[in-house]
Amino acid sequence: MPEIQLSVRYDGPVPGSVHLRARTWRVLQKASWEAVGKFWHATMLRKHFTPGGAAEYGYTPRQRGYTESKLEKFGHSNPLEWTGESKRGAAREDVRATFNGVRVVLHAPKLNFRGKDSNVRMSEEMRTISTAEGKTLSNKFDAWLERRLKQITKTTTQQIK
Repeated sequence: MPEIQLSVRYDGPVPGSVHLRARTWRVLQKASWEAVGKFWHATMLRKHFTPGGAAEYGYTPRQRGYTESKLEKFGHSNPLEWTGESKRGAAREDVRATFNGVRVVLHAPKLNFRGKDSNVRMSEEMRTISTAEGKTLSNKFDAWLERRLKQITKTTTQQIK
C-alpha cells in the first residue's frame, strides 16, 4: 500500500497551543489599529470643532477680537474653524495603520499655520485626546483584537478518506 503524507498548516494557533505566527499576529494588530483609527475619525474628530471640545481638550483661549470677527463674518465661533475648509478637509477619512499603531491623516493644512505672535498651536490641539477617550480607544483596541483572535482560533475538523 502506498504511503500518504499530509501536512497541516494552521493560520491561527495550533490547537492546544497559545502561539501565533509572527505574521498573523502583526496582521491582527494592524487590523485592530485600523479599526481604532476609523472609530476615532467617525466618533471623536467632530468634537474638536465644537466649543465643548475646546473646553474638554483645553485649547488655548482665542483673543476676543478674533472670536468676534469670526462670529460677525461667518456666523460661528467654533474652534479650529474659520471658513470651514479645515473641517471639510478633516472629514475625509485617511487612516494608515501598521502593527505598531495608527495614524489618522487630516487633510487640513491650515491647521499647521500660526501667526507670528500667536501661542495657539492648532495642530497640537487637533491631536489632543481626553483621558476618557484614551481609555475608550484602548478598550476598543483590546475588544477588536480579542474578537479577531477568537475568530482564528476556531478549529474545524475535516475527515480525509
